[in-house]
Amino acid sequence: MTTHSPVATTTKRLFDLDDDADYIEVLYRVIFDREADEEGLQFYVHELQKACLTRRQVFDRMLASEEARYGICFKYDYQHAMRDFVEVFPNDSFLPWVSANPHTASQLCEITNPRKWFNVEWTHILDELQLSSSPELMHRKGFEWAQTLYGLDQLGYLHDGTRCLGVGSGHEAILYWLANRVGEVVATDLYEGEWVDKGSQEGNPDVLLAPQKYAPFEYREDRLSFLQMDGRNLEFEDNSFDVVFSLSSIEHFGGNEAAAQAMREKARVCRPGGIVIVATELILNDAAHPEFFTLDEIREHIVAASGMKLIQPPEFSMPKHALDDPCVMPQEVFRCPHIVLDFDGVLDTSIILFLRHA
Repeated sequence: MTTHSPVATTTKRLFDLDDDADYIEVLYRVIFDREADEEGLQFYVHELQKACLTRRQVFDRMLASEEARYGICFKYDYQHAMRDFVEVFPNDSFLPWVSANPHTASQLCEITNPRKWFNVEWTHILDELQLSSSPELMHRKGFEWAQTLYGLDQLGYLHDGTRCLGVGSGHEAILYWLANRVGEVVATDLYEGEWVDKGSQEGNPDVLLAPQKYAPFEYREDRLSFLQMDGRNLEFEDNSFDVVFSLSSIEHFGGNEAAAQAMREKARVCRPGGIVIVATELILNDAAHPEFFTLDEIREHIVAASGMKLIQPPEFSMPKHALDDPCVMPQEVFRCPHIVLDFDGVLDTSIILFLRHA
């Protein structure tokens, strides 16, 4: 594995990240470990200033480039992510919450699974979302998005009769993807606070007035709407949606009881027979984190609190190499494959669960 730290090169000068040129310069130094070439700098600044691309889209495009893939970004041989799968946890304690008629056609309830990158139908979704489907660039966020949409296809929900609700969904690309395949998509979030100008910048309130600004591709504009709303208090009538989903957001709602309340709300607005999908952070070792969940907390505050049934027993297996050699955060934020993360000794990965409303 590469041992130098391109992140350190950003300390060569001070940057004003409100300035588009400085922002692009930082991306070049962090992702490519070099100064921006004039042509590239001018191109990306122009795209940002003309609102042709968002900052997130520029970041994703750079990260998926040939230079990033085959250059000096932090990465290890993706084949290590395919060998020696080990069971991290048994699933016995979840069996009482599994449907009497479990889904068996595909595994949907699981932790980040590198083998999905070798499923052609699954990776096709990544391509449509304009994310890299290369195994070398495996990323747990891509796993959450593709698994959600793949699961909805497997379960027969991608048609004009489906009404979807996104909770804490910002203006993520999957909203626009779904708008092209279902009858209606309602996206909700606080659209304020740290998600506006920090982190992945996925909650800008501008989207409430100009959703087209954040669209990564053309979409059916009449099928998608954005509302400012707290995920713990969904302002919809009971049984309003066929699908409710929340991806990497419930851990930020304010603790275990807040997460449980959010799950009860999701179940309340989901129609009988409908599906609730939740992805969040699962702690893999004997450690604690204020925003991540242990296995017991997932079972108690996510699954049991919802009152719903898992569509199948969850799988808790992953490559031993990912566990033994996690991405150390934040130093290795750009390292791929991005499967297991190490936050000051807390190891975590994504878990995604599909629950059916009885």
